[in-house]
Amino acid sequence: MNPIFKGASVTIVGLLALLFVLWMRERWKEPVKGGFIVFIGLSVFIVLYGLYILIFQPNWWALPY
Repeated sequence: MNPIFKGASVTIVGLLALLFVLWMRERWKEPVKGGFIVFIGLSVFIVLYGLYILIFQPNWWALPY
């Protein structure tokens, strides 16, 4: 699989998760508690992981032969 496609798709999923966090915060006045903070942290991690794939383009999924 192309690392640009993989990195871009992971970054888009992370950004959609962050948009969902903002929507939850505005729509239902979600309090900032443990589970909500974990979801925010996971979303940020997913975005950073997608950017890592886009920038460094690792090939650890490529077969060695």
